Amino acid sequence: MELLVFLPLFAFLFSLTHSFLGAYYRILLCVSSVGFSLIISVYSLFLPDSLFILGQWFTLGSLEINFSFLFDPLTKIMLFVVSFISFLVHLYSLDYMREDPELALFMSYLSLFTFFMFLLVSASNFIVLFMGWEGVGLSSYLLINFWHTRVNAQKSAIKAVIVNKIGDVLLMFAFSAIFFNYQTLDYLTVFVCAPFFPNPLFFRPANN
Repeated sequence: MELLVFLPLFAFLFSLTHSFLGAYYRILLCVSSVGFSLIISVYSLFLPDSLFILGQWFTLGSLEINFSFLFDPLTKIMLFVVSFISFLVHLYSLDYMREDPELALFMSYLSLFTFFMFLLVSASNFIVLFMGWEGVGLSSYLLINFWHTRVNAQKSAIKAVIVNKIGDVLLMFAFSAIFFNYQTLDYLTVFVCAPFFPNPLFFRPANN
């Protein structure tokens, strides 16, 4: 199922690094990658839950962060929703922007956006979720500012960045509260510990 998450990223990278293939093949790659992700997401609905660990990301004191993905029922439903809507957006963009000479680049940005959405909803810890959140913000900026010669597009892109940064601050505050209470940022560990802390505090001593 982890292939589902990375297909749009591969399409984005291949599209950017193989521009000599021509716009048609680059567009086809981006659309088909999301289409295959949609097929895999449907298939994953019938598979058992799983945890996929790509590797350890970093260790900071007692905090260990793995680059990993949790495929539980909620995640699998969200992956289906995201891939389905993204596939429709890709198809709509093909018609809406058919006359744009940079359509292939726009489609690659859409694939990048889809990848970070997949990363956000399939993360197994709050740090990977934050990485997906930041990626969605970056992709939104690229898509909104795609017609960068238009002043309104530039203004809207800047507004999107500002809103994203406000979300960053609030997310960091929430992550700090979670870590101080549970000494971890891993979903499964937090879910197990949460029932034992019915009234969590922001600054809870580590030995409590």
